[in-house]
Amino acid sequence: MSLKPSKNKGFTLIELLVVISIIGLLSSLAIMSFTISRQKSRDGQRYSDLNVLSKAIQIYQIDTSSYPPAQTVGANNFEYSFDDDNFIKILLDDGYVGENITDPINSVDAGQYYFYGTFDAGENLGGSVPPCEESWGQYYILGVTNLEGFTNTERPNPNNSPYTCGAFTAIQGYDYYIGNFGEK
Repeated sequence: MSLKPSKNKGFTLIELLVVISIIGLLSSLAIMSFTISRQKSRDGQRYSDLNVLSKAIQIYQIDTSSYPPAQTVGANNFEYSFDDDNFIKILLDDGYVGENITDPINSVDAGQYYFYGTFDAGENLGGSVPPCEESWGQYYILGVTNLEGFTNTERPNPNNSPYTCGAFTAIQGYDYYIGNFGEK
């Protein structure tokens, strides 16, 4: 029996391929997990922003007896956070929010942005979105488009039921907050 050192020092090609495959699999799982957590983080920021904006709009209404004016864009009476001159700028300039609030992506091309519009009592918004009841008076819709990481069960309105004025809801791929000062 000879105790000579083996001439084959190192790893075989098969061993190297197995190790590289395992490292590749683990890194792809880590990247997927990181991507999902970033999406959920951006969605959480969007709901936090909507909450801040809703409160700022209501305080603005208390102080001025009207909602921040919304520019009419096309036929839908909404304005968008990706526009330079929008409702958020009004709230910022008048001191109702302390910093410029924008969607984490805020791009019309990516389809991710905030929107805002004001409507008169009983005004028909078209499509399948019914207006708030007459007794509400003027009301606003504040929303966000295309949430990334939330599933339907993780949203504030998990059953995607028809909206109730004064509550979050999700209709037609958008997440809304509908409200006014006289919330019931």
